[in-house]
Amino acid sequence: MEDRCPTGIMGFDNLVGGGLPRSRTVLVNGTCGTGKTVFSTQFLYRGAVDYGEPGILVMLEQDAEEFKDDMRSFNIDLKRLEDEGKLIIINAKLTHREGNFLELKSETHDINPDMATVDNLTEVIRGAVDQIGAKRVVLDSLSSMTLSFEDSRSLRHLILNLNYTLKSLGLTTLIISDEIAGDVTEAAEKYVVDGVLTLRYVTVGPDPGRTLVIDKMRKTRHSENIHTLRFGDDGIEILEE
Repeated sequence: MEDRCPTGIMGFDNLVGGGLPRSRTVLVNGTCGTGKTVFSTQFLYRGAVDYGEPGILVMLEQDAEEFKDDMRSFNIDLKRLEDEGKLIIINAKLTHREGNFLELKSETHDINPDMATVDNLTEVIRGAVDQIGAKRVVLDSLSSMTLSFEDSRSLRHLILNLNYTLKSLGLTTLIISDEIAGDVTEAAEKYVVDGVLTLRYVTVGPDPGRTLVIDKMRKTRHSENIHTLRFGDDGIEILEE
């Protein structure tokens, strides 16, 4: 069987032949409240706990401490993984004064690159990989980075660089993206990455609730059905039927 990176998310791995193709980049796409961040964080957490694969979480929006508190409600203890050297959380926020420059913080690891920008974010990640031998990375979110780009061509260039560099490091990557109607960057995102997962939350109509669809996944057969997504005590579960 092809080398797989099991997500450990209940009900999902069977939909993609046992797990995501390893060392590939997958876009987790959807509107607000669909479960993108929880899905992606579970991928990191279960990777470290169940499969011995350290991970990196790059946060461009939320406060890291508040986020850790939120994840505890799903029995996901990110602080424990940090203390055990199995996770690096890079709290990276764009500085509004300086355009696309980043303010970088990590409580448990020294990450102080010179001139940290969106463009050299891959070098920041490379340093974190060297520190803990990471196999997985999540970027939350691509939508924040688009604020620094005036056109889709520049964004496409960034995504290509991220994609190639993270693959060369042997990382299986999830990039979170907020789906916005009429967003000109959407096509650039979806064409460049190896896989696209779309999460939706329908609140009206005959079938309300959250769903997941695998729009694209290179190097593997995958389900083409619409699958129900629900939140359980330990995070997200995918119903196969």
